[in-house]
Amino acid sequence: MWSAKFGPPFRFRAEALGAFLAALLLLLAAPTQAGEPPREPILRIETGTHGAVIKYIDADARGRFLVTASDDKTCRIWDAATGKPLRTLRPPVGRDANEGKLYTAAVSPDGSTVACGGWTEYGDSGGHAIFLFDSVSGKLLRCLEGLPNVIHSLAFSPDGTLLAAGVGGSNGIRLWRTKDWTLAGQDAGYDNVYGVAFDGKGRLAVTSYDGFVRLYDVGHGTLRLLAKAKSPGGELPFRCAFSSDGKTLAVGHNDAPRISLISVPNLDALPAPDADGTNDSLSKVAWLSDNRLAAGGMWDTAGQYPVRIWQDGGRGAFQDIALARSTLGGLKALPGSALAWAAMDRSLGVLESNGTARFSVAPALTDLRGNLAGFRLGQDGKTVSWTIWRTQNSACTFSLPGRDYRIGRPPEGLQPPRTAAPGLSVTDWEDKTAPKLGGNPLKLKDYEKSRSLAVAPDGKSFLLGTDWRLRLYNAAGELQEAPLSIPGTAWGLNIAPSGKVAVAALGDGTIRWYRLQDLREILALFPHPDGKRWVLWTPSGHYDASPGGEDLIGWHVNNGLDQAADFFPASRFRDQFHRPDVIDRVLDTLDVEQAVALADQTAGRVARSVDIARSLPPVVTILSPAGGHSFDKNTLTVKYEVRSPGGEEITGVSIQVDGRRAAEMPRGALAQSAQGQVQESTVTLPSRDARVAIVAENRHGPGVPAVIELRWAGAAPQAKGPLGRLYALCVGVGDYRSVTPKLNLPGKDAEDFARVLKLQKGTVYKDVAVKLLKDGEARREAILDGLAWLGENVRAEDTAILFMAGHGVNDDIDEYYFLPVDAEIRRLSSTAVDYGAVGSALKRIRGQRIVFLDTCHSGNLGKGMWNVNGLINRLSSSEKGVVVFSAATGQQFSYERPEWGNGAFTKALVEGLSGKAPRDAEGAITFKALDLYVDQEVRRLTGSDQTPVTAVPVGVPNFTVAVARKEGS
Repeated sequence: MWSAKFGPPFRFRAEALGAFLAALLLLLAAPTQAGEPPREPILRIETGTHGAVIKYIDADARGRFLVTASDDKTCRIWDAATGKPLRTLRPPVGRDANEGKLYTAAVSPDGSTVACGGWTEYGDSGGHAIFLFDSVSGKLLRCLEGLPNVIHSLAFSPDGTLLAAGVGGSNGIRLWRTKDWTLAGQDAGYDNVYGVAFDGKGRLAVTSYDGFVRLYDVGHGTLRLLAKAKSPGGELPFRCAFSSDGKTLAVGHNDAPRISLISVPNLDALPAPDADGTNDSLSKVAWLSDNRLAAGGMWDTAGQYPVRIWQDGGRGAFQDIALARSTLGGLKALPGSALAWAAMDRSLGVLESNGTARFSVAPALTDLRGNLAGFRLGQDGKTVSWTIWRTQNSACTFSLPGRDYRIGRPPEGLQPPRTAAPGLSVTDWEDKTAPKLGGNPLKLKDYEKSRSLAVAPDGKSFLLGTDWRLRLYNAAGELQEAPLSIPGTAWGLNIAPSGKVAVAALGDGTIRWYRLQDLREILALFPHPDGKRWVLWTPSGHYDASPGGEDLIGWHVNNGLDQAADFFPASRFRDQFHRPDVIDRVLDTLDVEQAVALADQTAGRVARSVDIARSLPPVVTILSPAGGHSFDKNTLTVKYEVRSPGGEEITGVSIQVDGRRAAEMPRGALAQSAQGQVQESTVTLPSRDARVAIVAENRHGPGVPAVIELRWAGAAPQAKGPLGRLYALCVGVGDYRSVTPKLNLPGKDAEDFARVLKLQKGTVYKDVAVKLLKDGEARREAILDGLAWLGENVRAEDTAILFMAGHGVNDDIDEYYFLPVDAEIRRLSSTAVDYGAVGSALKRIRGQRIVFLDTCHSGNLGKGMWNVNGLINRLSSSEKGVVVFSAATGQQFSYERPEWGNGAFTKALVEGLSGKAPRDAEGAITFKALDLYVDQEVRRLTGSDQTPVTAVPVGVPNFTVAVARKEGS
């Protein structure tokens, strides 16, 4: 719940003569020109789902799309049938922790327009704004500026002709005509409005924190109050919903476990639904089409937050269905008496009319609540462990040396936070608004709760973590630094035993390191809850990441108030910002600039600054068809716009279908393409569900692929996998000429893998061609010739596989090399196979591409000489479209034992392809099924000391790689 934020008087930019009289009085009191959002790029987390609480959910009239609004400053569109994300809408945001948070969203009945709002003021003047987006392209259509406070609620009328907004503070509601976005009316002067709902008879219901429910007539495009009454169920009426016949209004409350039923139009109280057993607010309501009533909110049962559904309009029996692990943020009735829901733990889903789940989308960040005693640090702060909220076996550990991310028992010697010291007693700090030092209150902001505490090792200062800030006090209770705004609640705090570094576990799923003396942030970690992916970064954007982890952060770039913002994942700036050598030094120097300078000096780099705003790749926007579009023919025309934010010439556009290149724009045509030019291309699609991705390039590199999911609606059977040929280059090197130590099994690994691939002839492949290079055959020139062989033979309908086992090393500037049999460590550039050769060869291949890497063997060339993460991320980048399996991650060893007959990775691969991996009824094995088996088996064999990873580019769906077949079958 947000406190009222009072702003300047309401201002609306009149755009039609018919609105002149209504707007004149408002304009007389108007402030100066609205504040502009910052132009400098802003580094943000992006997981593909919401990264903060979801506060609103809506749907179009046909129930095809869901729209959600979140404190993560995005509005997202979802396929209501499958739960797949369709589009992320990005309004401008500010650098302040609040500027850009979205509290509400609404979609027009026809699904064409999405409105969203929240804390959308930038700076101290200009007022808040409502943003109107085209749902298909994601383009910002219009901005309704000058609102005097935050926007808490939005709703379109059933015919789509009106948009209502509930405003924070004592500012009531606003109503616009959608045909020209002129103001139809307003009723200001009453408290925060969290609920606005239309019926089908030209009426609008409004719930306000002044305790009243209001009913308006809006049937003629104007606003006229019909009735006003106190809500009988509580002092803080929240959301409201009309019954399908419009005769009853349901009202939820934020201060009581009760639902009010109110007659329309008189607003008389009716008997309330049975709320027995509820223990907290029932603030969200939805009226299903079969006259059942649904409600939920902060009410929980044993840590689960249910929805209660009553029969017979709230008068009959009820059923409680658990939905989430946190407060429900919104409920929305769908056609067929289905119910869409969203929760503040970032989850959402749809319940069918019978109470079963159509789908649910889990949050994609670690829930760090409950990290008081369990948040532990090593001596220098470089190793940290934490717990996951209400999860068994939830202890996790991350160690910066070696980049080791593990789920399980943390290592010995890590210290919990200190919460007291001689002469220093902090009380009432756990989930309280009035913490005390020695009995004296420590002043916080209104509604701000203290959540965590850490006392410095010398007992002379302490750090207090709250919902919004970190506060550093001395032993006398005096603030040592100005409170620091943080991007999420400080659920855990600790100060390293060295006394130099403070670490926080925050509500946005991150672990962040701060220099204790001045609370300056120096490093952040986002550990993905899958237990594999992670990304580390500095405030300046230098980062290191696991395979598949580098796009968990990126740069948000505002384009003013009149255009949607852009988002560029970190991988788009890999060459400038992928700096594991900087990350290695940050906690030693406690200064990012010094860490960069030291790393540059060590590697012989020339120091240079990077202006991201002047180094932006192109942006592609697919205009049609929309995501989720159904097709029944094998050709489809795709309409898209390509623009280059910095005005650079676009040098290439590639269209991929299911990860295979399907079309490219001729370079001659590109030379004449203007910024923002609309293009059309016809692509061939398979007779099955398909994924189309379009990516453009300029001199700064490839942009972010624009991706749409398409549904096959034709009569032809869906193909199980590719019908072309399989070409495989299998390389295994252990018997090196001059490199030590030698390895025993890579040659056999390559031979065994090649053998199992040959068995696939006549399954999902018409034919199989394998080139095997083992030990003495695996010279540098032979490997390069093999890569060229793949490029010369693989066609669009074919599949290419590259398997490489042996030693791999990084040079001083982090370039990765595979060592052939004739490699010399002192002459890597001329005797080894570098990433550039492999990447260029794979990029030229038009068919499906899979790479299997086993290049980090135990007994390697020396600690710190290899780190495979950068190679995996480069190969699996979206413009290359390569699926990459790696035997290990980071600086982990890849193990081999004689009793296995292979390295652990190859043993699992061969077994998986032979039938032990999960498969469908026809025996087909997809790459995700193979990944699942390999991951589990390698962990079992090595006691989790080796962690295989698979990186999948954007735009590549799961596909069949093999059919279970053993030798002799």
